[in-house]
Amino acid sequence: MSALAECCEAISMLASDEQAQTVPTRELVPSLCRFLAYEHSPDMMLLSTRALTHMVEVLPQPTSNLISSVRISARGGGDDSAMSALSLVVQHLLSVEFIDLAEQTITLLQKLSDIVAQAHERSGLLLAALHLPDPGSILPDMPISGAVSRLQSELLEAGALGAVLSYIDFFPTPVQRMAASIVANLSIAFPARHTRLLPDLIPLLGNLFQSQDIALVETAAVTITRLTDAKPFGDETVTRLC
Repeated sequence: MSALAECCEAISMLASDEQAQTVPTRELVPSLCRFLAYEHSPDMMLLSTRALTHMVEVLPQPTSNLISSVRISARGGGDDSAMSALSLVVQHLLSVEFIDLAEQTITLLQKLSDIVAQAHERSGLLLAALHLPDPGSILPDMPISGAVSRLQSELLEAGALGAVLSYIDFFPTPVQRMAASIVANLSIAFPARHTRLLPDLIPLLGNLFQSQDIALVETAAVTITRLTDAKPFGDETVTRLC
């Protein structure tokens, strides 16, 4: 575990792009992802999650690409038992037994979701620069890079939306805001193939409107607007929301 702690510290001290380029990302990211499954050692899961967070900060695109593609075999099983690394990350939020790990997980997910949001924002700016009519209405159908699209899809498939909101009341306000931000980011141009996730998501979003924190309520409202603009659901779901 000391080696993992040293690795985490070394990554956090990278101060320039030139230094970051020396990191063996292709070898390091899969190794760190394997530690996410060390249920017998919460400290190792925490350190690996923290190291991945630092790597996303200094090398966002290559790190996120690898995280979204890594598969970890469960209990030494074959390919059929393999889980995505992002599913393992999200599992850390399915209980709040280890609060430090849960908070670090939310930080990692926020940085990954920021990559998705920034990609969609660049798509919107491109449409505006090309003077296309009503870019807002076209944005949900505009393709973003395959890697970012896969990242968004993998996060949704892993259950990130429900996971970050299910135990949101257990966290301090700054962490609650991060959790809500993740949902807002992943709701941009919400993919139609993931509409089955919405019936469970909508009640959780509705709970945010009961918060005393104005920023949290505003983020929830932004999320609802993005989902509505993407039009991934029908009138019945909208009625449930209201």
